[in-house]
Amino acid sequence: RAEGNPFFAEELIAAALRDEPELPELLQDALLADFQRLHAPTRAVVRFAAAAGRAVPPAVLTAAMPLGEADIVEALREAVDHGLLVADRATGSYRFRHALIAEAAYATLLPGEREDVHERLARALASDGARAGELAEHWIAARRPEEALSASLEAAREAEAVSGLSEALRHLERVLDLWDHVPRAEEVA
Repeated sequence: RAEGNPFFAEELIAAALRDEPELPELLQDALLADFQRLHAPTRAVVRFAAAAGRAVPPAVLTAAMPLGEADIVEALREAVDHGLLVADRATGSYRFRHALIAEAAYATLLPGEREDVHERLARALASDGARAGELAEHWIAARRPEEALSASLEAAREAEAVSGLSEALRHLERVLDLWDHVPRAEEVA
């Protein structure tokens, strides 16, 4: 998680020894120092990018967020200028400068808001042609068991088709975990 940064490593080890599953407060404050100075729309874009869990193209953010394309571009520019995001010109996407920045930004999402963000991302990624395994993760985080079951089953089929049997098993175990939470699960499957 520290990606080679000794300060981050020391703080994460100290937190683990204290049985703290979250980022230590000192580390979170250090990582979010620039985040707090951003304009509200930029903070929202950074939170969505953190929830995406991968390099995210502006088109996905535009499809997922209730902001206009120009506002999202301006927010991305501000996030890049403050060193939170890095533009990948080859892929036309944005990623976090450090994974812990994404983790800290994600932790600022409120309960309820987190589920809404993941639902919006799942819908946007589905229209962008994302793989079923990625969609399943977002549907689970959105607390949408029916969609998660369907996506997990499709992800298992995709993994099995390329002989990814351990991944297929992981998805099928998730299907079993979700089964009792989905009305008419047999019909959905």
